[in-house]
Amino acid sequence: MNLFFDQYESGKKKWFFIAIVLFVYAVLICTRAPQIIITGRFWAEEGKVFFYNAMVMPPLKALFNSYGGYINLVANAATLLAYTTKSIAFAPYVTITIGLIFQLLPPFLILTAKDEWLKPPLVKLAALALLLFVPSSSEVWLQVLHCQFELALSCALILSLEINTKKLQVFYLIILFLAPLCGPGSIVLTVPFLLRFVTDRARSRFFQFLSISIGAMLQLVFFYHTDGGRGAQHWFQPALAAVFCREPLQVFGGINSLTTAIILHVRTSFEGSTIGLVWPQIMTILFFGPLFIISVLFKKSRVCFWLLLANAIFTGAALFGSIGGAVSQLDAYAGERYIIVGQSLLVITILAMFVTSTSAIRRFTPFVVLWLLVVGTHTYWHPVINRTGAPWREEVQKWQLDHNYSIRTWPDGWFVNLP
Repeated sequence: MNLFFDQYESGKKKWFFIAIVLFVYAVLICTRAPQIIITGRFWAEEGKVFFYNAMVMPPLKALFNSYGGYINLVANAATLLAYTTKSIAFAPYVTITIGLIFQLLPPFLILTAKDEWLKPPLVKLAALALLLFVPSSSEVWLQVLHCQFELALSCALILSLEINTKKLQVFYLIILFLAPLCGPGSIVLTVPFLLRFVTDRARSRFFQFLSISIGAMLQLVFFYHTDGGRGAQHWFQPALAAVFCREPLQVFGGINSLTTAIILHVRTSFEGSTIGLVWPQIMTILFFGPLFIISVLFKKSRVCFWLLLANAIFTGAALFGSIGGAVSQLDAYAGERYIIVGQSLLVITILAMFVTSTSAIRRFTPFVVLWLLVVGTHTYWHPVINRTGAPWREEVQKWQLDHNYSIRTWPDGWFVNLP
C-alpha cells in the first residue's frame, strides 16, 4: 500500500493524486442528495433574500449588502453571478457549484498539509473521510449561504497545520481575509491566531494574524450590527450541555432514537431553569479536559491543542450567537450550521491524538476511525432532514405563467417571491 502511494508524494503526480481524491470527494458530496443536482435548488435565505436582492438591487449595493447583522460576501457575490446567467431556471446551479468548491477547501488543506502526523497517505484519507461523514452537516450542503462555516473550518485548520509552501501561504492569507467577511464566527479566531504568532514567532504566522484581523475589522466597522434574536442571557450552562450533546455524544453515538431522546431530556431540564442537568456539563469538562492537558504536555500532540482551542472559541461564539441561544441547539437536528465546525474539528483532533500517541495506543486508530465512519455514514445518504424539496425548474415554470406565484424552495416552508 505504501509503495502505491510513494510515487505520488511529489511533483505533478502529487497534484494528480490530489485532484483525483478531490474529484471522488466531490462525487460523494453530490450523491448525498441527488435531487439538489437533478432539480436545482436555493436554500432558505439563499433564494428568498440573496437572489432576490441580486435581482432588485444595483450590483454594488447587492454585493456589499449586510443581512442578519453582517455581510456574507460569498453569498452576495455568488447570487449576483447566478443572476447574471439570465436563466432563472438554471441560476441555482451557479450557487451549487460555488458551494461545492468551498466544501472542498478543508479537504484540500488536509491533502496539501506538510505536518509529520499527516504524512502517511492513509491518515490523510482517514481525515478526509471523517470530515465528510460528520453527523451534523446536511444543512450546509451545496449552497453558498453557509460557506462561512466551511471558511471558518478552513481557518481553524490553517491555525493548526504547520507552515506550508509560499504559494499555499498566499492562498491561506486569502482564505483568512475572506472568512470574517462572510460571517462573524471567524472573527473570534483572531485570538488563537495572535497566540499562535506569539508562540511561534514566525513571520508567516504574523501575516496570517494580520489577514484575518483586517477582514474582521472590515466586518465589524462597516457591516456588523447586533441582532436581538441571537444569544441568550443565561448561556454558559446550556452551552456546556450543548457541547457534550452535539459533539462527543453525536460524533460517537450518531443521530438515532437513543441520542435524540438523551438530547431532548437534557433540553427539557432547562425549561424554567438556567442550570439544567449537571451531568452533561460535567461530561464536557471530563471529555475535553484530558485532551487539552495531553495536547499541552506532549509536543507531538501539540496540533491537538490548536484544534481544541479553535473548537472551544468558535463553538462558544456560535452557540452564544445562534438564533435562540445555546438552549435551541439542544436538539438532535437543529442548527447544524452552528455544530459542523465543532464536530469536524473534534474528529480531526481524535485522529491526531491517536496518530501522535505511543505505538500501543496507535494500534487502536483503525478501530476508532472505523467506528466514527460507521456512525457518520448511518445517516449520510439518508438524512432525516434537508434531503428533499420543491423542484426549482418546475416552480419557475409556474412563476413564468403567473408572476404573483411564490416559488417554493428548500427546506419546506420557504418561498422566493421574484419581482
